[in-house]
Amino acid sequence: MRQDDLNDIRGKIIDRKNRLLSLTQKYVSASELMNLLEDVETALMRMDSGTFGTCEVCGDPIEIDSLETDPLVRVCLDHMNTQQQRSLEEDLKLAMKIQRKLLPPLDIKVPGWDISYHYEPSGFVSGDYCDIIIPEEAQDHHYLIMGDVSGKGVAASMLMTHLHAMFHSIIPLKLKSNEIMDRVNRQLCESTASSQFATLILADAFDDGKIEVTNAGHCPPILFSNGNYKELPTNGIPMGVLCGAAYESSFAEMKPGDVLFIYTDGLSEAAKEEEQFETDRILKLGKNFKHMTSRQIVETVKTELNSFLDGTPKADDLTIMVLKKM
Repeated sequence: MRQDDLNDIRGKIIDRKNRLLSLTQKYVSASELMNLLEDVETALMRMDSGTFGTCEVCGDPIEIDSLETDPLVRVCLDHMNTQQQRSLEEDLKLAMKIQRKLLPPLDIKVPGWDISYHYEPSGFVSGDYCDIIIPEEAQDHHYLIMGDVSGKGVAASMLMTHLHAMFHSIIPLKLKSNEIMDRVNRQLCESTASSQFATLILADAFDDGKIEVTNAGHCPPILFSNGNYKELPTNGIPMGVLCGAAYESSFAEMKPGDVLFIYTDGLSEAAKEEEQFETDRILKLGKNFKHMTSRQIVETVKTELNSFLDGTPKADDLTIMVLKKM
């Protein structure tokens, strides 16, 4: 386990210890609380001895999702009893349901635009962030947001949920795109561990076809127009790395038939043996995007990826978003 992950979990355990101590002062006779406090002390001792995160039965590493869901767990999945396995599975399924509810509608309608996306976690939950926000006070534009949080599993999905809340609270303030990114970045730095960060794209699309793209270290989006393409620049560092980072936007104009293709590295870095999928395959497919709907584009890219992988499991979360001007 990485030291950063261990430090994060240690903080959670110490916080749990302090809350239990507070409760035991009010309910001195609560034996269940005392048992929980004993479990917390045991976990801290295992950290100090270097045995935390190791299964007490077989000695193998305990799955990181299990530790993030329950930092007091002492055995790996293979050696959990039926009740423990069921409890963990229920927690992960609940996290998955919550995350799914945060996604934009698949059939979202925006006048003058055709929008589709594909969101595919590599496990129960995803560290990818995918969102479409139409400001209530301004109906002439909308935001597309895509992010990729560092790490995997429950911790990454929690940070993704945090990003979702920040954007939905900041966008109504009517700030410029780069100011939105500046503020989200600052809040992210102040509220998360130093080991956590996210690459992210904020695209502001206007009814007249103008788009403003602010990129914080994410895969460069690709703009397809009349059989040609260009990658919009990645001109900012990932969010959560430097509190004082300032972000700049790039601008483009989309005409009817033009397509903006946004993706996470779960697409470009998908690998079979030593070979990666990369973006060259997308560029070849892009020659025909003008004649496809956004949903057809998404499905075409998915088919190409699955054909390339030829049964090889996806190792990372996958998100694709397509914006087409009508």
